[in-house]
Amino acid sequence: MIHLQPTPDQEEAAEAVASFLQAEMPIERLRPRGRELPLIRHRDQAKWAEMGALGFFGLGLEEDLGGVGLGVVEETLAFREFGRYLVAPRVLGSVLGARVAARAGRADLVEGILAGTVPVGLLLTLEDEPGTAYLVDGADAEWALTWNAGGAGLVDTAKLSDIEARESIDSTLEFAHVRLPASEPEIWVTADVDPIPRRGDLLCAAMLVGLSEGTRDDSVEFAKMRKQFNQPIGSFQAVKHRCADMATRAAAAWAQILFAVLAEKERTEDVVFQVTAAKLIATDTAIRNAQANIQNHGATGFTSEVEAHHFLKRSHLLDQVGTNQRRLRDRLLEQPAPPA
Repeated sequence: MIHLQPTPDQEEAAEAVASFLQAEMPIERLRPRGRELPLIRHRDQAKWAEMGALGFFGLGLEEDLGGVGLGVVEETLAFREFGRYLVAPRVLGSVLGARVAARAGRADLVEGILAGTVPVGLLLTLEDEPGTAYLVDGADAEWALTWNAGGAGLVDTAKLSDIEARESIDSTLEFAHVRLPASEPEIWVTADVDPIPRRGDLLCAAMLVGLSEGTRDDSVEFAKMRKQFNQPIGSFQAVKHRCADMATRAAAAWAQILFAVLAEKERTEDVVFQVTAAKLIATDTAIRNAQANIQNHGATGFTSEVEAHHFLKRSHLLDQVGTNQRRLRDRLLEQPAPPA
């Protein structure tokens, strides 16, 4: 990556991911079939092994550990595309779960996760309910990923108890309230061994930027097609301004992520500051762009037949993965200002 721009090889890797998703997992897969709300888990799950075979889950993992051996840049570019196509959040579980297992010396588990045959859900811990969490996208998962400032780990889902299905803000995902085992996760890697929590925040931020770019493009295409008073609504000043603001926000968030990626790659002194800022800005951008996209679609933006509402719901969910905006602001205030 030179001057905050990916190299041709890095762009080629990102284009390979985008081409697969466009052909095999288009946004239209979210549309309801019949009277039933879609469960994206079932539809994305059918492609998980194929994604594994293409190496998507091991892009940033070293070759001697079973990965593709590229790096955090390629991984971030891939997650930008995962966000754009609203790939199930368990992709974070697979990528980071494989890294946790590899650092813990669990080669057998690494192989299954990278191949897409061992799904990994996500655990969202609750500050106000110690010992409990929300299990996201993990009904059929053998393991669930959790992380905090101290490290990242994998929890055996068979040891979760008091499992109670709950409705999620994102109706395309399965959601359950669970009680965590009293003991520490069976597989745990501290942040000083590998800063997996920070990597998780960075990849989550990349997904959020992909979401914001997806809504930007959705609004632009709709503004070209939808007509009022015999002219495209994109010719109206209010719609133009919203689309321009969406594009500006997405570009600014992506620039911050690229800066954070370089900081992570080089392990600079201000890496925590840059990654924290990236997740914070990307979350705000994704939510605001998703709101604007719904407004640009008018009354149809709220309907299940249009994908606009999915972007807003997924943005709010990803805000809670790893850490949320409030905790990110607190963390940012604790960091020293980056060098001028």
